[in-house]
Amino acid sequence: MITIYLGLGSSLGHKEQIITDALLEIQTWGSGYKVSSFVYSDPWGGVAQNQFLNVVCSFQVPKKEQFGNASPQHILEKIQRLEQKFQRTRLIKWDDRTLDVDILLYGKKKIQTNDLIIPHPYILERDFVYNPLLEVFRQNTNTLNTRDDLIQYITDIRNSNCSIGCTRDI
Repeated sequence: MITIYLGLGSSLGHKEQIITDALLEIQTWGSGYKVSSFVYSDPWGGVAQNQFLNVVCSFQVPKKEQFGNASPQHILEKIQRLEQKFQRTRLIKWDDRTLDVDILLYGKKKIQTNDLIIPHPYILERDFVYNPLLEVFRQNTNTLNTRDDLIQYITDIRNSNCSIGCTRDI
């Protein structure tokens, strides 16, 4: 099984309901679904004005699906359809939005293509992603219990050879 970790955020509309509804859909994408506590955070990136509601979830897919219906590209397409369902607009980078969903980790794969970088490049710089991610990791494994464990895990993936793509550096 491959464990996929997603980060979700919302800063417009009924944030709690949007995130909850999005999570209900995501939990149908695989098995072993886990979710962190909800975390409120100040805007990041210097553009958005509203406070964000953030959460991290994970689910598992069979390894054989990594090239099919659960490939990183296919998951990205599902995410984009989900964001559109909640009327996500992409006019200004890091602006307020109804729903933002990022692939944080896809198993232990390092992926670098023109439209997808995994591990997500800002995991270690955003506490509102990092702390909920650690919470979900603790639900999934006994080996990653501390912040340093997770930093090492992500660093090891970033330093590995690419699994897919590698058209640019992280």
